[in-house]
Amino acid sequence: MTTVLKIPKAAVSMQHGTLAQWLVADGAMVAEGQPIYTLEIEKSTMDVEAPAAGILKQVARVGIEYQVGEVVGEICAMTATESASKPVVVAPSGIYHSGYVVADIQSAVRHWVEQAGAGPFALFDDFTFVNPVYRGKAGGPSVALAFAYSGDSCIELIQPKNSDPSIYSETSGALHHVGIGVPILNAAVASYEAAGVTCAFKAEFPFGGGCAYLDTVGTLGVFTELVEMGPIVEGMLEQMRIAHRNWNRRDYTFTLA
Repeated sequence: MTTVLKIPKAAVSMQHGTLAQWLVADGAMVAEGQPIYTLEIEKSTMDVEAPAAGILKQVARVGIEYQVGEVVGEICAMTATESASKPVVVAPSGIYHSGYVVADIQSAVRHWVEQAGAGPFALFDDFTFVNPVYRGKAGGPSVALAFAYSGDSCIELIQPKNSDPSIYSETSGALHHVGIGVPILNAAVASYEAAGVTCAFKAEFPFGGGCAYLDTVGTLGVFTELVEMGPIVEGMLEQMRIAHRNWNRRDYTFTLA
């Protein structure tokens, strides 16, 4: 069964709307009620939700104005076989960083600089998540973080500040997760959850945006972190890339602007 997606009539006087942004990638699985695209109406915007679960097929193009009732896409229902085998498609940019849990972040920075050529590192000595939820309960860890590039790969080092159970204490190896950038965090999480992947930890960043850790340990051997790629996060990563390109190989750390 296929559900056709049309420009909705959101107001009595509404005649048309502009497709401002797709919130879910073409070919991705969506859950019923999940926001799938943003519609621009005069001077306001609204997120349009999926009327059914299935696989999204985009028809309309971003930036084009469409009349009320025009078709912008469709959602195709999946068979039982497809539901079991269909991969989640939410991150066309792929993996951009890997995260390692360490006992001492200063020692770890030194080892990564001297032995792997990563650096210089941007340090967050006392990072606290905002509105963290871990395994369905409010609360999250306080950690020290360090980020640096090695070539085109971003390395993240995480030192938990206490021994309380957290997302970082669930695995025994140093490699804890791989990181994927997504444009809209909630939409990406919903796509994974529609495929049966559990969100183990979710939180906001104090400077805006947020992250979610998906429990892919059973399939990938590590967690998968989704990071919302807003302007501030993108700006920080660009500073790290520039610092790595211009690195004098003597300074182990640098300060973000």
